[in-house]
Amino acid sequence: ALPNLEAMLGHTAPQVRNMAASSIGKLDAALSPSTIDKLLILLDDTNDLVKLSAIETLGASRSPRALEPLLQRLAKSRRGIQFAIVDSLVELHDKSALPALRQLHSDLANADMSEQPKGGSRGADLTPRQLKAAVEGAIADLGG
Repeated sequence: ALPNLEAMLGHTAPQVRNMAASSIGKLDAALSPSTIDKLLILLDDTNDLVKLSAIETLGASRSPRALEPLLQRLAKSRRGIQFAIVDSLVELHDKSALPALRQLHSDLANADMSEQPKGGSRGADLTPRQLKAAVEGAIADLGG
């Protein structure tokens, strides 16, 4: 199954890429360097659901190769993507993520905390208050 799913990560249809990335994350199998490479490419996909599936699968993979690419995208992503990255950084169990998480927490200290939740679907933007709470939890989970 994994070779077929890996091949679908490069499909032209975002729905197929999303399904493949999500399905790979649900397999209880070690991922090859080739699969990790393809998932890393999807971090810059134009479709947010594809990005989310790639982020989640990279976190579940616990591949050390995912750490830097996720950290590079943390500050510049919208809040819904940031939340997924924060969650995946916790899954990677690497304390070297702590400085970036602390920086995001600091950046959120200046955000408008009165913003109300909008609801929505998977990957919807959280309020600054919600994201700040998630970052605080991640920092605690990583022992920081």
